[in-house]
Amino acid sequence: MKQFPALFRYSGNKRKIVPLLRRPPRHKRLVEGYLGSGSFILRYGGPALGMDINEDIVELWRWLKDEATPKSLRELRTQVDKLVEETEDHKPDVRELNLARGPETYVRVNCSGVYAGQLSSWILYPQHKLPVD
Repeated sequence: MKQFPALFRYSGNKRKIVPLLRRPPRHKRLVEGYLGSGSFILRYGGPALGMDINEDIVELWRWLKDEATPKSLRELRTQVDKLVEETEDHKPDVRELNLARGPETYVRVNCSGVYAGQLSSWILYPQHKLPVD
């Protein structure tokens, strides 16, 4: 089975069960009603529409689709790593990066030890790294 990248963690993530689901029949467009990390549409590809009620996730996907590049993701990881290193306890607040909502959410769900459905923490933990490879 085809593997796909994990862009970010998400509570309620379907990634673990996607391999158990059948491939969707031929379709004009695949719709994932609870987009989250987009596990289903990333696995099966093709024309797709993802929807989510969480505005942070909507902005995150908008940013990933329209603005994020491999270079900008590497630069963002460098920014995060530098801030973590420069902070005395190595656990800075993500808001110190002064990012727009999309990249800020990307950093939070990957480096704050929280899941996107439970965005309650702003602390960046040094053991979590941005998945930019």
